[in-house]
Amino acid sequence: MKNVRHLLAELMDPDFGLLDKLLELHALTFPEIRRIKSERSISDRNNKLLELIFNGMKHQTLLTALTETGQKHLYNLVRGNGGMYRLW
Repeated sequence: MKNVRHLLAELMDPDFGLLDKLLELHALTFPEIRRIKSERSISDRNNKLLELIFNGMKHQTLLTALTETGQKHLYNLVRGNGGMYRLW
């Protein structure tokens, strides 16, 4: 069974507003964004992003940013999974 973190790594779009929104919400710093952007693939960028978010306990901020950047379907996946997926 895939967990939500794995699904987010596959499905998030970090390149069109999500990183900027996370910076605006103080969930990420400029150096962290540079580290994320240095990753080659979208999957690698998402994995780095999620690592920083989970390590910083910024889960709710990520959900807010997803909603505000047109990725509410991912918010719904996390919040409405009915126990089908594990967040960790």
